[in-house]
Amino acid sequence: MSKSSCPVCPGSSKQSPQYMDEMELLRSVVHHDAYFSETWCRCRRCGRGWKVTEDPGYHYPYQTWERSRDSDRPDDGPSDH
Repeated sequence: MSKSSCPVCPGSSKQSPQYMDEMELLRSVVHHDAYFSETWCRCRRCGRGWKVTEDPGYHYPYQTWERSRDSDRPDDGPSDH
């Protein structure tokens, strides 16, 4: 399958990678003082890497997805994953 035909579409702001079977979770970091979290994940189908920033919000969580490479994810520090 080519990367351009990946059926996993992270276009929804309400789609959390923690609940997507297609996503391999690589690392999660919770920023308690700033009230948001970052999750690095990879699509199991096409291999694309993603960084997902989640704001828990008032009524429901809101996610922002952006393309990422493994080299973009932090390797040190505690993980909440």
